[in-house]
Amino acid sequence: MGKPVKEWTALSGVHYCVYRYYGGKQPSHINASGRALLDIATLGFLELVYLADAETGKRDREEGKIFPLMAVSYDLQNIVIGAFPEFTQFTVLPPDGRAPAHETPTPSPAAR
Repeated sequence: MGKPVKEWTALSGVHYCVYRYYGGKQPSHINASGRALLDIATLGFLELVYLADAETGKRDREEGKIFPLMAVSYDLQNIVIGAFPEFTQFTVLPPDGRAPAHETPTPSPAAR
């Protein structure tokens, strides 16, 4: 995950690190449809434009990328004891560093 963007140690000895990671790209159906139509209409010439103009290609590859934050807590032996995806500056982390257990949904009677 690379170097943390923020880190601190709680009074309980739990060490927290906040990482920024590549979260993919948000889908854009309008851009994809438009690009496909232009590619067909220009008989592939649009691809040559992107190859020739590196700046346009780079901007297109970078557009829509998201980089969310995730917090990870470590104990005194530097072992992960909790992970907190979708971390924001307002997220309250537990003092013991343990992530809450997620409930497993019970299947509905109709699914049986």
